[in-house]
Amino acid sequence: MTVAKIRLGMVGGGQGAFIGAVHRIAARLDNRYELVAAALSADAKRATESAAEVGIASARSYTDFRVMAKKEASRKDGIEAVVIVTPNHLHFDAARAFLEAGIHVICDKPLTSTLEDAEILVKLVAERDLLFAVTYNYSGYPMVREAREMISAGALGAIRVIQIEYAQDWLATNIETTGQKQATWRTDPARAGAGGAIGDIGSHAFHLSEFLSGLEVTSLLADLDAFLAGRTPCDNPPLLPHFNNGATAMLWVRPVATGSRRRRAPFGRAHHPHRAHGLGPGVLQPGAHQNSAQRMGDEMHAIVAAFCHRVRQGLRHQFLDRGFSRRIAHVDHPVALRL
Repeated sequence: MTVAKIRLGMVGGGQGAFIGAVHRIAARLDNRYELVAAALSADAKRATESAAEVGIASARSYTDFRVMAKKEASRKDGIEAVVIVTPNHLHFDAARAFLEAGIHVICDKPLTSTLEDAEILVKLVAERDLLFAVTYNYSGYPMVREAREMISAGALGAIRVIQIEYAQDWLATNIETTGQKQATWRTDPARAGAGGAIGDIGSHAFHLSEFLSGLEVTSLLADLDAFLAGRTPCDNPPLLPHFNNGATAMLWVRPVATGSRRRRAPFGRAHHPHRAHGLGPGVLQPGAHQNSAQRMGDEMHAIVAAFCHRVRQGLRHQFLDRGFSRRIAHVDHPVALRL
């Protein structure tokens, strides 16, 4: 039986953007979504040109996501779900607009810039009986899923120490002063949030620590350090989380680590008193032949596929990033896990 495609909308992701293309790739991989409407830019010319490039009719190209939410909700063929791929400061307002319109939401990380805003969205999801997914795409790697199963099965024993690394070098100089689009907004606390690198690559590392281990962070010590003079949000933050089983961790998330081009936890190895379990080099490394957008689209596919299944099965009132990282059994042997 042929299952109807989910009518999908997008906010953000127009010309010059990065992550929007990643989501479009992920949505196309198993042909379960049809992108039919979007507010790809607040600039009318750019929005129209961007819509034409991805095959969206001009009548369903918007410059205001609030207008889009209202108009699409009123159409018989309106969108069923929307993907939010804007800079961080717009996540909350856009998500709220579509939830209030009764439309399911897929939102790029981080969910919001403040806890208060996040709690409002959680309440709205419950009240409107909708689905809300946050795309922590690295959890989509098959090797990450395999590592999680190993931990869940007790193969690595009790997790005592977690070492998390996400290092990049692209912000090692003040390229935001040159007008580079991604650097400009990611180093602006008004748009990226006060957390800087923590809300950007740090959110991935944090999520993986709980997703893989099955533990929950109960406290956190952070040094919100800016490596480069004149840069306001932190770009060099050492983080020391404590977990609910007593385990400790060190998060190393720095986009200013010269010589580290998108290095995410390149090696994984757990030490057992009697044997060593090697998760092997490249646990989180993609194939070298893939470009960045294609690779991340492959990673994100697992998340959007799960979202599609829940929409078609009528499953509601769920945050897809919650629960996934809570369903891992406790393990009972001493081990150090390096992610």
